[in-house]
Amino acid sequence: MNLLLILILVIILLSIYMFTSNIYIWIVVTILIIFLLCDYMFNNRSEDPPKEKCFKTGCSGQICSDEPVMSTCTWTCEDSCIRGSQCKNINNKCQWDINENTLNCLNECKRIKQYY
Repeated sequence: MNLLLILILVIILLSIYMFTSNIYIWIVVTILIIFLLCDYMFNNRSEDPPKEKCFKTGCSGQICSDEPVMSTCTWTCEDSCIRGSQCKNINNKCQWDINENTLNCLNECKRIKQYY
């Protein structure tokens, strides 16, 4: 639910709560307020917490991650291209910041692999 809608409902419920002497209405209003607040708190959490620090990992430094990762110790043409790139947090994901030199290198790897 929208925070503004919840605030309006809480104000309305508090108004009813303040101007009545019926204990059952007090109980119902209290339960509704608790329900609305809990619903807002649990449904508005961020799914992915922000990534802390992204760094190069894996045996050959070919993986960009926010936690250490084990990988096979292989080396490819593409891995040598990635060496010149930075591992960064982009849109809350650890990704390689690909520059023009890296793109040229990757295209050269594709060209070379055509002859194998």
